[in-house]
Amino acid sequence: MLNIYQSKLSTLQGIKDDYRKTKKQIETPYHKNIDNINKAIDEHLGYLTTSVPKGEIIMTYEEYVRLKNYISLLVINEEVPFIEYPFQKLNVTDQTIVYSFYLLHKELLGTKRIKDFFIDFLIKAFTQLQGYTASTIKTKFSVKPKRYPY
Repeated sequence: MLNIYQSKLSTLQGIKDDYRKTKKQIETPYHKNIDNINKAIDEHLGYLTTSVPKGEIIMTYEEYVRLKNYISLLVINEEVPFIEYPFQKLNVTDQTIVYSFYLLHKELLGTKRIKDFFIDFLIKAFTQLQGYTASTIKTKFSVKPKRYPY
């Protein structure tokens, strides 16, 4: 009888050990961690708060914070958030914006498969990209602009 209980106890201990291993593996994925998202945004899009050579700012700090919030929602929920006020024409080329988001996608989600929600976000968030189709942006997503100083 004691052997049966020892056997059951051994089995339960194995289940407990498996649970601990599984629990460690279920940590927040890299791209769902808000600190990682913010760091990647600042690295690849931080230039948007600077000035262009003509002295005009690209985007106000308040707009940049709003953009960061949209992107965080985009990446965490894997769907385009509601964008009440799209960003008006920025003082950078369309391809500069697209390529910057490619770099962000590459860091957070990889490039094995480009996520459609990322492309859809670009079209909905930036008025200057609203004339493009999703397939056109996807085709040019990884093309580095001739002048990409960021």
